[in-house]
Amino acid sequence: MDSAPKEVSRPEIVGIQYLRGLAAFLVLIVHSDHMLGQEKYFGTNYIGEFANGGNLGVDLFFVISGFIMFHITDGFSRTTDSGQFLRRRFFRIVPFMWLSIIVVYLLRSTVRGGIDPVPFIRGFFLWPVGDLDPNPVWTLRHELFFYLCAFLCLAFRRGYLILAGFLLLPIPILFLKTTIPILDNEWIANFFHARANTSFGAGVFLGWVYRNHSIWHGPAIGNISVLVAAIVLLCFDYFVPARIGVRTVTDTNMNESFTADTTAVSMAAMYLLTTLVCGVIVYGSLACVNDRNVAQRVGLMLGNASYSIYLSHETVISFVGIACVKMKWTDHATVAGSVAVLTALVFGVAVHFFVEKPLIRSMRYWSYLG
Repeated sequence: MDSAPKEVSRPEIVGIQYLRGLAAFLVLIVHSDHMLGQEKYFGTNYIGEFANGGNLGVDLFFVISGFIMFHITDGFSRTTDSGQFLRRRFFRIVPFMWLSIIVVYLLRSTVRGGIDPVPFIRGFFLWPVGDLDPNPVWTLRHELFFYLCAFLCLAFRRGYLILAGFLLLPIPILFLKTTIPILDNEWIANFFHARANTSFGAGVFLGWVYRNHSIWHGPAIGNISVLVAAIVLLCFDYFVPARIGVRTVTDTNMNESFTADTTAVSMAAMYLLTTLVCGVIVYGSLACVNDRNVAQRVGLMLGNASYSIYLSHETVISFVGIACVKMKWTDHATVAGSVAVLTALVFGVAVHFFVEKPLIRSMRYWSYLG
């Protein structure tokens, strides 16, 4: 007899899966544009400033993560098994991440030689400070912090204070770090002062709204929210930052040093605005229904494969860039960029089905032990 705890059956929120695929696609756009724009490849960006909006795909991921964690824990209810929650998060995220890091390190060492292993070691353990390799792993560091705070919230009576502090402190610290030097260090920046925390907080708030109130809009609005999301996010970074006083969305990174109060105001305003935009898109997607047409099946497939796509895409883009240079396609950056994005999507889906899913299946039993 299977003695493993039974999970509460919950209806699939298909709009969230669509947005996961969309977020992965946005990240692919910005990374392919920036990577192939390097001198060793094409020396020019094939999309330009609009591609910077793809950075908001990461913010979208964080808002989605906050929503999902609130949803699957029944609103961080203490009736949720905290140990099982942490084990399942670990087995869902970490083993595949470890495998990806090892593969990338071996590939780079073979192709380039003389690779510094330290950033890869930091990435392997999600070390809180210092550069990580491969680069996409930096977001998992923040995800892990969020999961740990959620675990404490579930496990201890006063744990919710730690979670609340984690989610709410980035903006106050942004203004206090100029007058309290101890707040301006990398440990604080990567734990209580990361811009990701505010996105997690927005997702948690949306989870509360979804749990306690009905969604007042219908499926049509949900589908429209997903369809226009990519255009909104790509255009957002192009038109909005200059009006607030920053160059791009990436300039609102709360880890940067600054001295002028107006800079702090601009950074806080820009980031709160981007969080609001991503939150509205996520909320709009919640009423999506699965009509099982071809477009929605593709959307669900990309959403399910988004983690594999995210961790593998930079390697695929690099190989496409190398291949294009060897074939002397240096005058066809747009074609190469399109091929890189499509190849990374197809490769990520294949990795999901043939590597990620079997790995998770093999680990699932262990998530029930203890």
